[in-house]
Amino acid sequence: LEVSTRRDFVSPDADAVPLVDLRRLGAPVEPYAGVVRSVVVNGETVRLKRPAVAVIDTGTTGLTISDSLLGDGFGGTDELPLPGAAIRHVDVELETESGASVTLGADARVGAEFPLVVTPQRLPWFDEDFFGKRGRGGSDTWKTPPHVLFLGLSFLENRRLTIDVEARRIQVETAPRLPPRPEAKPFRGRSMYADVAG
Repeated sequence: LEVSTRRDFVSPDADAVPLVDLRRLGAPVEPYAGVVRSVVVNGETVRLKRPAVAVIDTGTTGLTISDSLLGDGFGGTDELPLPGAAIRHVDVELETESGASVTLGADARVGAEFPLVVTPQRLPWFDEDFFGKRGRGGSDTWKTPPHVLFLGLSFLENRRLTIDVEARRIQVETAPRLPPRPEAKPFRGRSMYADVAG
């Protein structure tokens, strides 16, 4: 991970991920966050009903998901109806400036240096009553508060992220020869939406 305030630290020609300032929505700090295009869990695309953002979080190893998406961590929600312990394979697609995407992925592997442990977190950043009316009032872009996924070191392994804080851009580079990832398999061999109506 590289963070710089030097001008053009990320090449102007790079199709970078634009940083999103969540403080307008009520976040107490400005994390390094990008807009999520899609989330794939255990090989199946999550049926997101609201926007989502991914925060690069080098202070953790796995994945922390706002409880708006993962619930209490034991039963999930209708968007992601799995307990955290059943999530073994995750791909998060981030939108780039050109409208393309870049994927950060992680897997639960025995003996992994940075294990994929998935936990929920109650996140009051976007509550209307958080510090008065500071919450959702700051942006026309987000009519609905987004889900937040905190991507830890298991998503950054064998990748180089360069964050240009002045230009507000993240460049993601993947190692030329990555070890093969384990096959993504549905939990208990069936769709996570098998028991979800609609």
